[in-house]
Amino acid sequence: MLSLNTNQVEHFSRNWIAFGFFVYFGSFFLLKQGGIVIPFLIFIALPALTLCIVSRFKCIHDKRSIFVCAAFLGYLSLSALWGEESLFKAISQSLCILCLMLSVEKVSQKFSEDFVMKSIIVIGLVAAISYTVAIFLSGHDLMAFVTGRFSFFEMGGWGNTNPIHSAVVIGVPILAAWYFFPGKSWYVKLALIVTIMLCAMLMFFTKSRGPMLAVVIMLLCIALYRRERSDLFLLSFFAVVAGVLFLFVDNLGDIIVNRFEEKNYRLAIWRGGLELFRDHWLFGQGYGTPARIMDESLFSPASHTHNTVFEVFRIGGMIGGVLFVYVLVSMIRFSYIHSKNVFYLFWLLFGLLSLATNGRSPLINPGYYGFFSFWLPLFLFYYMRKIPDSPTTDVSVTPEKAG
Repeated sequence: MLSLNTNQVEHFSRNWIAFGFFVYFGSFFLLKQGGIVIPFLIFIALPALTLCIVSRFKCIHDKRSIFVCAAFLGYLSLSALWGEESLFKAISQSLCILCLMLSVEKVSQKFSEDFVMKSIIVIGLVAAISYTVAIFLSGHDLMAFVTGRFSFFEMGGWGNTNPIHSAVVIGVPILAAWYFFPGKSWYVKLALIVTIMLCAMLMFFTKSRGPMLAVVIMLLCIALYRRERSDLFLLSFFAVVAGVLFLFVDNLGDIIVNRFEEKNYRLAIWRGGLELFRDHWLFGQGYGTPARIMDESLFSPASHTHNTVFEVFRIGGMIGGVLFVYVLVSMIRFSYIHSKNVFYLFWLLFGLLSLATNGRSPLINPGYYGFFSFWLPLFLFYYMRKIPDSPTTDVSVTPEKAG
């Protein structure tokens, strides 16, 4: 009886993770940063820990990848001993990342690459429609959204309060819809074009330069990688749409040019971060230590370097930086790259480009958009690597799951 109950708990935990993963993903579109932590704990961390306990860690099949990530996270956590944050907080955040890793592994065993991609598109479309309706119902002049800078919360009264974070989140459905476009029926293509247009509109309302440039670069990379006629069609279509907008929206070109010409303090912050690395080049300043970068061009000291790679080297020194590079290289090297999972690689590159201008340490709480930009696509890319001759459906359950 005890064995039967244990099997039932294990089976329930696996299904709860599979369902909860999409709840957690969708929460980035609907909740504030602090609110995202709650669905993560309920739908990801709790069932993942339960699964590990009842299966006595037999649920972990790919121990090599767990070890690689745990080594990097473990070092950053230990750096709290000479940093300014508690070791307990660092360990708890590392545990959250490993729980996410385990949950993605279970999702990859239950769902196909296409199913996850389609879910991203649907969630993005629903969120984009919701924010668009909220904007029209708000009673504000639409030109205020064209000229101003807004976050999800300012657009709809819910969601993220940071325009940069909002732009990164809404940029992923754009990439997914674009990548999913070739070979689909006309009504699916129409829905995908609507998704891209609505999400691009909301991204423009954030006026976040880094994510906007990153999504354009990734779309061009996708087009060059595939060399499909559909990519040429999409590029031509949206070029025409952009031309029409420039003709009929007053001063749109000036608004874009002025935004990109606004003063940027990143170079001063990055210089300060590199100086801190030189002063603590081996072990780093330690987890939780503010950068306290001050420059005559800054209004107040910067608490971080606004670049995830620089931040890893500042906090963890050369040891942390080498471990970070090892995580990236090993996870990409040992993943089977094919047409289905390469989308997640483009998502990862988009995230890294975005984090290059506003990133923090990768050891963060699960509500921060760095989870969405780095850990989620990295794990999805690694685990969504089904061999080409294995039959997969949109919902494929392994024999282990069926038991």
